[in-house]
Amino acid sequence: MDKIQFRKGLFALFLVFGLLISPGFVLGNGPIIGCLDIKDIDFGSDVIIESAELISGTSEIPEHCKVSGYRLPDDGFIIKLPTNWNGRLYQVGNGGAAGSVNESAMVLGLKNGFATAGGSGGHRTPLTMFQFGYHWWDDPNAFEKVEDYFYGSVHETNILARKMIKAYYGVDPNFSYYNGYSTGGRQALMEAQRFPEDFDGILGGSAPIPFTKRTMGDTWVSTQLLGDHYIPRSKLSILANAVMEKCDGIDGVEDGLIDDPRECDFNPFIDLPACPNDIDGDNCFTSKQIQTIHNIYDGVRDSKGNLLFKGVSYSSEAITANGSSGWNMFVPATPGGFTLALGLGSSFVQWIGLPPEDGGPDWDWKTFNVDIDWDIVVDHWADIGDTYEPDLLPFKQSGGKIIYYHGWADSLCWPHPAPEYYEEVIRKVGSFEATREFFKLYMIPGMTHLPGGRGVFDAGSIQEPLFMALVDWVENGIEPYAFIGTRNAIPGRWDTISRPICPYPEVARYSGSGDPNSAENFMCVPPVEVRIEPETLNLKSKGEFTVFITVPEGYDLRDWGISNVVCEGISAKKGIISKNGRTYIAKFKREDLKNIEPGETVTLTVKGIFQRNEKVAQFQGRDTIRVIK
Repeated sequence: MDKIQFRKGLFALFLVFGLLISPGFVLGNGPIIGCLDIKDIDFGSDVIIESAELISGTSEIPEHCKVSGYRLPDDGFIIKLPTNWNGRLYQVGNGGAAGSVNESAMVLGLKNGFATAGGSGGHRTPLTMFQFGYHWWDDPNAFEKVEDYFYGSVHETNILARKMIKAYYGVDPNFSYYNGYSTGGRQALMEAQRFPEDFDGILGGSAPIPFTKRTMGDTWVSTQLLGDHYIPRSKLSILANAVMEKCDGIDGVEDGLIDDPRECDFNPFIDLPACPNDIDGDNCFTSKQIQTIHNIYDGVRDSKGNLLFKGVSYSSEAITANGSSGWNMFVPATPGGFTLALGLGSSFVQWIGLPPEDGGPDWDWKTFNVDIDWDIVVDHWADIGDTYEPDLLPFKQSGGKIIYYHGWADSLCWPHPAPEYYEEVIRKVGSFEATREFFKLYMIPGMTHLPGGRGVFDAGSIQEPLFMALVDWVENGIEPYAFIGTRNAIPGRWDTISRPICPYPEVARYSGSGDPNSAENFMCVPPVEVRIEPETLNLKSKGEFTVFITVPEGYDLRDWGISNVVCEGISAKKGIISKNGRTYIAKFKREDLKNIEPGETVTLTVKGIFQRNEKVAQFQGRDTIRVIK
């Protein structure tokens, strides 16, 4: 049985019987004091307990003591202590600008006997966005709320929860876990970076990283859509179809998923229908609209052309389950209108990011100046609020494990920084092998932010199997590998499909036979980078040209049984694996290339087969060279 099938069966078993079947999850630790007695305990002068109530159990939620209150100046908390405790702490994070405790996220832990905890993210005003931090420059309470939003709330709630567990049960928790998504995902990375001993296991997803640049990116995108650069939402399906037509097949299967948008070579100036005479129409794009689309994909640039923050990924514009485009997240329904992305991004810039003389109640997001405001916000807040510190060695040395996931189609928290950050961690830790011993990244094709989209991620349950795998990794040393995700059918839009969700940098590749909608006919394989030499190919000359097929650090092609290598339909005459095992060197005859038109930029596709553990998978890569005759 391969690892994917084993993990799928293991998770199915967990889902049926719950975490309690594991010997490590035996319940039995009961309280040594009454629930109401907690109110009489001094947990510090800054902790105010407002209520302690014994909550009766239900079919899903066990009996527990619910303790609510806040920590000065204004960080709310809820801690739930089950009568039959499994000896572990489960803590949750926030979303957006925070302001309330995410009680619904506590269910996963509480139903399985965990003591659960959550903070409100530094303030208790969820409807005011980032106004809680205004006057940070002259009001110590306001500045502390900002610090609590960025990192203090999770850390201090963890300390308080441990104290309360010790008081209620008489013992410390054996293990401590964190689970957060979006803002909670940022908090997850912050915990691993700043407080490496708080948690034994951390699960995080879809974080706005780095935070300062993400908020300004949202604001900048909205300024790109002003005036006659505005793109009506009705045209977004045209854009989505054009991207899919260009890039859906780069992974070898046309399934409405782009498994790594970085491989997509979509060009808005060439691949989108231009309006005749540049007169706006329903089924085409004006030159200004096309330029705007290019800018949004390309990313934030200053007036000198320097790239400040990479843009949204290809596939983020795709039509989702409800029939809308993923770009609805930041493209307003009417010109100049507000969106969720603009609300979150500009609110931070207005009330906290900019100093009082530049921001505040009179600031208009339409005046955002990337040449001036960008550096001001980054200089003020990056050290406090960004989660881009790659030195996770203290977390690794403490024995911690982290699983992080992000959707490749996320149009709110743009996904490109996630693999870039992971690769920075690899460089800091020293090797890919040492990094994957404690840190796993899953980039999920087609998944948007909420989650949603076209991806195979089991929107309602993705966190449960990931969290179960994290516990198994922390407590039993079982390293997680691939997960099975399913996308349910929507009549008239798409079929039910399942796919392996692979650990980065691996991607799911089709075997070439069997049902392409079934995960059993896919295998996780390392991506390949293709380089063709010479860079200028003369089709009239005889001799050979060489294709170099390279896999990332940490992989050895001698383990993967590479075969059947072809370039534009012609088979390699011979091939060898390099001494370090990372590159396959294939030789082809120039005269065998047929139907290749000369040009300054000609893209050649190289395909082949990987074989491992009696399974096969197709791979392909491309390189662009100059071709002459």
